Parts: sequence; structure tokens; C-alpha cells
Amino acid sequence: MNSEPNKNDEKKEEEVGIFERSMESPELSKYITEEDQEKSEYSDSPVILNWKAYRRIVGYGYRYANNKISPKDWKEVYGILIGSVIQDKKLLVKNAVPIVCGHRAGVKYEDKQYVDMAQIDESVYEDSIKNKKDDFIVGWFHTHPGFGFFLSNIDTTTQLGYQLPNPFAAAVVFDHTKKEEDHTGISVMRLKHPKKSMFSAHMEVPIEYSPSKEFVLKRIERELSKIDKNMEELLDELDYIENKLHKKAFPELRDKFGLIPKKVKSTESFGEYLKSSQEEEEYVWDQEELEEDYEKPPFRKEFENKLKEYESELKALKKEGNLKDFQKKREKYIKKMKDMLKKPNEWVVKLKEDFTEKKKSIENHPLFEYLDSNEREIIKAFERKLTLYISILEEFNSNANLKSLE
Repeated sequence: MNSEPNKNDEKKEEEVGIFERSMESPELSKYITEEDQEKSEYSDSPVILNWKAYRRIVGYGYRYANNKISPKDWKEVYGILIGSVIQDKKLLVKNAVPIVCGHRAGVKYEDKQYVDMAQIDESVYEDSIKNKKDDFIVGWFHTHPGFGFFLSNIDTTTQLGYQLPNPFAAAVVFDHTKKEEDHTGISVMRLKHPKKSMFSAHMEVPIEYSPSKEFVLKRIERELSKIDKNMEELLDELDYIENKLHKKAFPELRDKFGLIPKKVKSTESFGEYLKSSQEEEEYVWDQEELEEDYEKPPFRKEFENKLKEYESELKALKKEGNLKDFQKKREKYIKKMKDMLKKPNEWVVKLKEDFTEKKKSIENHPLFEYLDSNEREIIKAFERKLTLYISILEEFNSNANLKSLE
């Protein structure tokens, strides 16, 4: 829904516009010499952008900046490009992976985005080895909603990180306001002289589209229409995992049948502790660290104390040679231990079924490829916690059988 910006909004937008346009001619440009403007060997090598990469760039950018959103609410997005170099002549961009949404005139990376990029890099490498391909991360993309095509100082720094190790690496810029019937809204750029670092100018390079420019222009409208109609449906599924399962059902399980230890000693400030406490429980600790810095939940303590008590009594009976009482009490204690674990096992089965169904629905959704690392992390984060809880519960289920005292 469009909204008319008021004067304050117009002032803010004008300020942001001036800020972003100022990046187009940074102060460092006055130090650039004619030598700096000479192109490096591969700077103007053509880039082939295939349909899958194009639609993911445009579709992800469209979610946060389009003509149905007020310009003051437009946001930039960032992602990476996957592809290969063809005969040392052209760069083929086969895929684009959304990473993060920022603010009006920039994007900020967090630790989880770096982790996600590392995982993507590893996944691409493994796939290339397995399927005998030459794919790797070949560059990056970001949007300049309403700002046009250029590389800011920060963009130049980012591009250096890609282009210095790989002279074919490219920066794709998408501006939806430039997209027209005969224009894709895309510009591909490289640094002219990357060895000059921040002093290098940038340049647009020739783009080819696969299968054709006409094809991508025609098909993209259909894709954007799908995003308009069905994106909320997909986000509702994600919201279910995050709020119904992760923030409600799982904490209830832990409150009643807690198995995962919680950290109790920390030199962090309270704010830092709150920020880290959501993630710390997702990892398994060694016993020494667990005893020093982590507190076991009441349910786990009760189970382990009962187990220790029963094992001690049964060992004494076995040592005495009282096999009749040993066997009778062993069966009794096994039943008691299994009864203690009955409810958490039932809860876990329901949680796992619910999560598996939602995860499958999300990953099979036609718009899944437009989710970024923060959104994909919603699934991964809950899966890690649930998997950790299940692994501890399975160990307790095994211990409940008192097999060590057979």
C-alpha cells in the first residue's frame, strides 16, 4: 500500500539521498591519476547472468524496495554470487544467494552472516567436487534502491575482497527504479585497477543474460507477482517455528523436563549475557566445564540422582549374590526410570513431527530461495536446540534400561 510521505519524511529521504549520492564521488577520487584509470587485464571481461541468479537478486531486492513501498521504507539487501570462469574469458554467474537486509543506505554484517557464508562456501566446494564442477563464490550483489549504479567507498572495500584474489569477480547492483520494459535494472561492476586499493575507480562491464535478456524481462514480472501473493504465507510458516515452537513450546518442555544445562558463571555484562544465552545452550560441553560453569536443570538432576541411587543399590545386591532381589528390583527401577521419561519422550515426538512438517513445507515452498541468512537461521537454530535435547534424551532412555547391571 502506497503512502504519501510528509515533509519530515521527504527531508529524511533527501538527507539519505545526499548521503548516498556523496558516495558516488568520494573525496579519495581527487587523488586518482590517469594511470589508475587504466583497466586491469580482466576488468572489462563480460559477465553472463543466468535466469536463476537474476530472479533471486531481483526477487530478494523487491521484498524490501518496490513501488508499493514508500521510498522512506526502502532497504538495501546483500548477497553472494555463485558461478565459474569460462575459458579465462567470461564470468558465468549461475546462482545468487540472499544473505542480509540492511537499512535505507547500507547493510551491516553480523557474526551469523559470516557463519552462513562460510557454510555456503563449503557447500559449493563439496558440490563442485562431487559433481565435477568448477563453481565457487565469484562475487556479490547488493541493491541501491533509487540511488543508481555506482560503488561507494564501502562497496569498493567489499569488491576488493572479491576481486584481488579473483580478477573476474564482479559486483552486481540492482536498482528497481531503473528497471523498465527494456532494462533489467541491473549493472555489473568491477574495479579498474584493484591493486590501487581504495584509490581505484570502478567501471560497468558488459552483461549477457542466459537464456536471453528478453526471457528474463518477461519472466521476472510473473515471479514478482508470486512474491506479492505468496510471500506472507511463507513468512507465516517461519513465524510458527520461531514463535510457536522455539519461543513457546520448547521452553515449556525445558521448564518441565529440562535436560540442557544453563550457564551460571559469566564475566559478561547482563546485556551481553542476554544476547549470548540464546545460543550457548546449543553446544555440548565437556563434563569438567559443565560442572564448573553450568547448572543442570531440576528434572535432569532428579533423574541422574535416581539413576545413581538405583545403580548403587543394585550393585550391592549383585555383589551379595542376591540375584532374585536384584532381578526383581532391576525390573522395578527400569519401569520407574522409563515412567520419568515418558512425558518428555511424548513431547519430543510431537515437537519433532510438527517441526519436520513445517520445515518440509518451507523448504519446498517456491519462494524459499528468496529467504536470507537470518530467515534460514530460524530453522537451523531451532533444529540445533531440538537435536541437542533429543540426543541427551536418547542417552537417558538408554541409561534407563540399566544395561550396565545386566
